[in-house]
Amino acid sequence: MRELADKDEIARAGRIARFLELRTIELVSVDARILVPADRVNEVATLAVEHSREIGYEFDDQSSELQVKLGLSADAYDDDEEPESREEGQRECLVSAKIGFHLRYQFYPPRDLPDAEEVQKAMESFAKINGVYNAWPYFREILQNLSIRMCIPPITVPLLQLGPKRERDESVDSEGHQEDKLGQSPD
Repeated sequence: MRELADKDEIARAGRIARFLELRTIELVSVDARILVPADRVNEVATLAVEHSREIGYEFDDQSSELQVKLGLSADAYDDDEEPESREEGQRECLVSAKIGFHLRYQFYPPRDLPDAEEVQKAMESFAKINGVYNAWPYFREILQNLSIRMCIPPITVPLLQLGPKRERDESVDSEGHQEDKLGQSPD
């Protein structure tokens, strides 16, 4: 899971985001397992992490509440594992975690509400993007905390990337900063 959404979904979610307010983020489930002997995990210099998500949502017209049910998963592998194993899909998963959240948003509809189908599409995009975006820091913190409590190396989940990864120009300026294709330093 490299990117969260395409430009159209981000735009659609953005059109309705200003009418939604986050009320609660509830942690509803945690399942973390060391799948090999802990000594094996502790021998690993760096854990490579692959993550995935499952998203469901409901909108209650009566209460104007959007409920997002979100499952975030992370599997940790030996980052120094032989490249042949990676290519053949035979990597050994060392640690696996699944964390569930329920997020609740209050919807304050505008007076000029678009048709129901457009609102439904916007709610779906919002749930998919903002639900993950709002829960992601909690997911990262819980994984870090669990790995410490499990006495294994820290599991570090990367920062969330909303859209497609932007390609970088490989040129470096006189101060050692990489310049992007727009000609601006990313710093």
